[in-house]
Amino acid sequence: MKRFLTFLISCLTTLAYGQGENNIWTFGQNYSLDFNTSPPTVLDSSFYRGHPVNGNGITYSPSFNEWLYHKSIAVCSPTGALLFMVKFITGATPLPVNNIWDSYEHPIAGTDLLNNMPLFGSPIVIPHPGNTSQYYIFYIRSNGLVYSLFDMSLNGGLGNIVAGKKNIPLTGWNTIADDRMTAVKGCNGVWLVVRSYIANEYLSFHVGYDGLTTEPVVSQCGNLPLLNYGLSNGNFVSSPAGTMLAGGFWEGGAFNFPGGVELYDFEKCSGKVKNARLLETNQWISGACFSPDNSKLYTTENDGPYFGGAGPYYYGKVYQYNLDLPTTADIMSSKTLILSNPHHWNDYLCVPDVSWFGDLRLGPDGKIYILDQHPYECPDPAIPKMTFHVIHQPNNLGLACVPQTEALYSPSNNMINMSPTNGLTDLPKIIITAGPLPDTLYGNTYTIDACFKDSITLYAASAKACYLWDNGLRDSFRIVYDDGAYVVAYFQDCTVILDTFKVHFSRLPDMDRLIYGCPGDIELQIKKIAGDTALLSYELRNESGELVRSAQSSSGFQFKSLDAGSYTLQIKREPWCDTTIHIQLDAYPAPELIVAPSDTTIRYGDSIRLRASGAMLYSWWPASTLDTPVGSGLIAKPQEPTTYTVVGINAYGCRDTGQIWVNIDFKMPDIVPNAFSPNGDGMNDIFTVSGLTYQKIRLFEIYNRFGQRVFSSTSSAGWNGTQNGLPCEMGTYHYLIVLDYPDGKSKTFKGDVLLLR
Repeated sequence: MKRFLTFLISCLTTLAYGQGENNIWTFGQNYSLDFNTSPPTVLDSSFYRGHPVNGNGITYSPSFNEWLYHKSIAVCSPTGALLFMVKFITGATPLPVNNIWDSYEHPIAGTDLLNNMPLFGSPIVIPHPGNTSQYYIFYIRSNGLVYSLFDMSLNGGLGNIVAGKKNIPLTGWNTIADDRMTAVKGCNGVWLVVRSYIANEYLSFHVGYDGLTTEPVVSQCGNLPLLNYGLSNGNFVSSPAGTMLAGGFWEGGAFNFPGGVELYDFEKCSGKVKNARLLETNQWISGACFSPDNSKLYTTENDGPYFGGAGPYYYGKVYQYNLDLPTTADIMSSKTLILSNPHHWNDYLCVPDVSWFGDLRLGPDGKIYILDQHPYECPDPAIPKMTFHVIHQPNNLGLACVPQTEALYSPSNNMINMSPTNGLTDLPKIIITAGPLPDTLYGNTYTIDACFKDSITLYAASAKACYLWDNGLRDSFRIVYDDGAYVVAYFQDCTVILDTFKVHFSRLPDMDRLIYGCPGDIELQIKKIAGDTALLSYELRNESGELVRSAQSSSGFQFKSLDAGSYTLQIKREPWCDTTIHIQLDAYPAPELIVAPSDTTIRYGDSIRLRASGAMLYSWWPASTLDTPVGSGLIAKPQEPTTYTVVGINAYGCRDTGQIWVNIDFKMPDIVPNAFSPNGDGMNDIFTVSGLTYQKIRLFEIYNRFGQRVFSSTSSAGWNGTQNGLPCEMGTYHYLIVLDYPDGKSKTFKGDVLLLR
């Protein structure tokens, strides 16, 4: 923050100036208006100190060259004392003349400001905000903007041009419109605004604490045809507050094209010209001026032309517009006639001549002065005279502004040739000084929880100007992606406001919005952002709004075994983060498993072939009685009734399950003979159970007729008719045999057997 404030203040540093810089006006051919007296003094024979110069075309003193100066400006100190004058000859001259004169009205050697090139418009002088001794002099030569830097500390305190800072072009030749140049009070210096001759643009050059910025701010602005801005007459002025500009345009030469009045907004902190509004069209506008409180605009219109006598004549009028009204249409409708000149050529007692209203300017005394070349009284001796009309209270509406015709005039006869065609009706440009350093105030601090977002747009206060974020961005908004404090500066009037946005991101967990899975087994996986341990609540609902699942977790979470369909997932984080997202679950095709044979029974010890189809991969279990656990066909040899399960998996990884029930027939042949003859002939020598396969003998006992046990065994080998190795007697014996079967059952055999020899 501290570094940002240092940077901001360094950009805004200016010096304040006094109010006497405009106390002497010079104009026309050696004429002046001195505001150091009250009322101001009109002088028509010298610029300031009374050097006699005849204006009747007979005598020129002190030099012929002095008489040729038409466009001029006097620069005074803050107390109103003359410092120097800048004087130009209209058009171009091959004469070796100097253009800057010192306070003694002596030309300063070496101040030839491109006199061999055509001059368009009056010069403008802007005091250097960072150096009280220096002044920037701007002028238009051959429709190109040029400047020189004048320093009062040079030439023994009489001033001279700084070395290397003379006749420096700021634009190309034939690019700037005639006399469409004005100085504007900025928030952090002074702006020089000029009109492009080749494009619908205004160029604003900044003169600040560090001097002149030669790269202009370009504003695309204007409603009139491009040609109108290059017309030879009219004016371009700024309001005292620097918030508005106005231009009056027309061509007073051979073509006599009418022009119009255009009003603009001006952004003092950036130099941007904006919001052009046409207040008048198809009129001959020679001047424009704002009231001291910026609420009124005054224009001079010259109605006509009327023809008679020596040529075309114009009926000069001054109109007032009320700028406090809300719309352009309202402002246009407020147009009020304040004062006008008579048609002199209609008065047979007057000399036929142009009844011309020239320029008008706001004076240091808060009054508006309108230049008129015609006399206070009529008739008069053969040559007409110059006069000033005055609006005494220009802040007031309508005729309450107290207009007065012929309020100031010269009783002598020297103000001649003040006509629209020779461009001698211009009053000097107002000298604008830099204001005080703008205040910087801390504004609002906003705490923002960016709920479940990856980014958020921060909007600075609306309807302000010259936004500057701490990263150098100059928009009224900024997109941020991380936690932090973000500072924006902007101008409110000419006060810098600093607002701070403290942003914390509550990150939305990572999850897919379109999920594919197998039918009934689709999984919604929610992954928390690393480092985020906040407890989140989840509610998953189907298309009908029915709650399907809910959960709370400070880490990730998984909703499993979901069906295909459209879902909404509401995610909440206390206290105020709440969002709902849409999730689509789509199912892959499922395999349709077919198994064979159907449920079946086999004899114990037999095997059977099991088959499956409809999938790509197969897995069987239990695997212990299978020749292989995988494959579409395999051999099973169960030892007991068994359900074999097979899972088939298709190319999408989806599975289907099939089962085959294999029952076991445990019936086995078990024949006990009723006689045997153990005589060693190899035939029927052993008494045993015939047909044994998987049965096991648990008990095999033989008893004689006395109940004595003569044989006992668990072997299937049987009895050979002996006891303790000795042949037993022939006769009938009893047997007890117990067999165990694979299904866990047992079978007991009892009976008599006949032993024969």
